Amino acid sequence: MQYIMGNTGKALAVALLGLLLGGCNEGRITVSVTDAPVDEAQAVVIQFSSVSFERSDGSRHTVDLDPPRQLDLRQLSGGLSEALLLEQVLDNDRYRAIELGIDADGSGQSYVDFVDGRRLPLVLPEARRGDLRVPVEFDIEETSNIGFTVDFDLRRSLAKATATEVELQPALRGVFDARTGTLKGQVNPTLIGSGCVPAVYLYSGRNVTPDDIGGRGSQPLTSATVTADGGQWRYALGFIEAGEYTVALTCSAHLDALDQDDDLPFVARRNEVRVAAGSSSVADF
Repeated sequence: MQYIMGNTGKALAVALLGLLLGGCNEGRITVSVTDAPVDEAQAVVIQFSSVSFERSDGSRHTVDLDPPRQLDLRQLSGGLSEALLLEQVLDNDRYRAIELGIDADGSGQSYVDFVDGRRLPLVLPEARRGDLRVPVEFDIEETSNIGFTVDFDLRRSLAKATATEVELQPALRGVFDARTGTLKGQVNPTLIGSGCVPAVYLYSGRNVTPDDIGGRGSQPLTSATVTADGGQWRYALGFIEAGEYTVALTCSAHLDALDQDDDLPFVARRNEVRVAAGSSSVADF
């Protein structure tokens, strides 16, 4: 059995935009996806089959994607997104959750391509289907103009790879677009030593002592890979809710197993980082 979550996490985002319509009692929604890189995979393809909007009374408005949409999440990072639904009509109402429908039964509609040439199907266990539901309260009204993003964090979601399949354990996070910004920065090349697999982990709050995913300490909200760009090492995190954060750099991202407490070393940390809504903040190492 192989753990692939030493990879920095991809994020899949679903952006919801409610717009004013000429008619009464309905609005429109645009649904998009975004993601972040995975070290050992050159492609992570998920086939989306539906998006459901759960009303406050428990009833649902489900939109089937016909045909289903296959998206390579490896191609979406740093705040980029891809639309699943464009201006989908949605009744005026109060909603309490959004749920994604995906095809991941091991038959190959969703899969991971590894850098060594292997292709393994993604399998979503039946017990994990509820993890595709994101609790979030919002209203659609005639004057609605609501943007919402669901972050599908592949770092936490791609759990285990066997010889025949990869288990998917969805980890989703939702934010309202109007409350979010981006965080980016450069990393001094002297911090990127031989054999370094660099990643930046983001933690809520100032002066947080960083820990690995699955550890006993503070858990990262999300993470990003550090990539070489024109002789510079850079990272970018998108869809971050406005607030104060701690960011930490590790060179051992490939050693961070999802379901165990790892002694993950961090080589640098920024303790007081502020992200403002609608803008891009910078935190260099």
